[in-house]
Amino acid sequence: MKWPNKTDLVLLMIILVAYIPGLIYYQTLPEQVPMHWNIQGQVDNYSSKNVAVFLLPSINLAMYFLFLLLPKIDPSRKNYAYFTKSYNLIRWGFHLFFLTLQMFIVWNALRLANGEESWNPSTIVVLSGSLLVIVMGNYMGRFRHNYFIGIRTPWTLANEEVWQQTHRLGAKLY
Repeated sequence: MKWPNKTDLVLLMIILVAYIPGLIYYQTLPEQVPMHWNIQGQVDNYSSKNVAVFLLPSINLAMYFLFLLLPKIDPSRKNYAYFTKSYNLIRWGFHLFFLTLQMFIVWNALRLANGEESWNPSTIVVLSGSLLVIVMGNYMGRFRHNYFIGIRTPWTLANEEVWQQTHRLGAKLY
């Protein structure tokens, strides 16, 4: 994979856009921003607004560069050429998932700053997480033997046939 290509630049721009709402509304965000909810949808952990604005986009940005690095350091790097499309779709899925979580946290904090009730995150987290798992399942059968993406157990890493069978089954289960 050569960098930068057009899709990588678009993805990088989307990741960087995640910082904008937090920066624009930084002054209006409460000092303590809800960052975790229990199973009933009640806030059970807060963080500072610095963490709320910068943590998830920064993790997302770090993951962007990690996803670019993995094919270069993987001992099975030659296999990435056989599932580049699937690998890129998984990358996009993870980045969009983190973007969704970031937008939810910022907009929810703005609701609290306006005196409104906190949203219950169960719908958005379950839907976006489920969508990510479905996307992974649809492409998992195409993953080729590697050390970073897929179901990595001692058995799958030791034998390419076991790898293929495990990922075909994993794709159906996901």
